[in-house]
Amino acid sequence: MDAFNAWVRKRMESRGYENLLFDTSKFGSNHVETLNGWQSFCNDTTVWQRTHYGHYYAIECEDPNTCRLARQAADERNARMDGDEKLGEHTDALAELMRYNNEMDRRKEEMDKLKEEADKNAEELEIKNARKEAAQKGLATKRRNKEKRDEQLRLTEHICAELEGLKGQDEQKNELLAGL
Repeated sequence: MDAFNAWVRKRMESRGYENLLFDTSKFGSNHVETLNGWQSFCNDTTVWQRTHYGHYYAIECEDPNTCRLARQAADERNARMDGDEKLGEHTDALAELMRYNNEMDRRKEEMDKLKEEADKNAEELEIKNARKEAAQKGLATKRRNKEKRDEQLRLTEHICAELEGLKGQDEQKNELLAGL
């Protein structure tokens, strides 16, 4: 019972209730009502049921209204248990409540971690793709610049050849003029 009280205290403090101790006196011996009562502090979509073998199991409902009605029905079906039931069954029921909710918390944490990891991977992929795109743009710019330089070099060589040709013509004209 101490483990359950510690678990309840932790849950209640996280929801703003402090110094709350577990009290089953208002529930009598209806363990299902106790489980559903305490489950309502954890979420509003889980209903606890009891098999005829004395085992407890949780059912997830789609919406809170359905859950509330299912909890009421489960509580009424298990209104009073046989007087010869042991305190051990009550303890087992509370242990199952803790186990179930701890498992749900663990799954939620795992899902949060997986989501965080997926977000991180997506971000890394986005960065990788951005770098790849930048590299491709850089390569395209490098090619264009090389083509421009090559074109400028061809034009320069062509201009130089034209100038050489003109220089040669000027020398011929000068020789002709000198020969006259």
